[in-house]
Amino acid sequence: MVVGRGNSAVDIAAELGQRSITERCFVSTRRGVWVLPKYFNGIPADKQAAPPWLPLPIARWIGRRKVK
Repeated sequence: MVVGRGNSAVDIAAELGQRSITERCFVSTRRGVWVLPKYFNGIPADKQAAPPWLPLPIARWIGRRKVK
């Protein structure tokens, strides 16, 4: 069990989840949080900005669909 949702806790949980060290990995948090993937379609998520001409409501709608 990994406690917390800070960067270190998420990195540890990701490592445990990918390796055969443990059969299951649980993450415990005090409140719900948004967990976003580091990569979308092989590109770092923070490098995929919406084009400036795209209206903000549409950019948010696309972002929400990728989160699900």
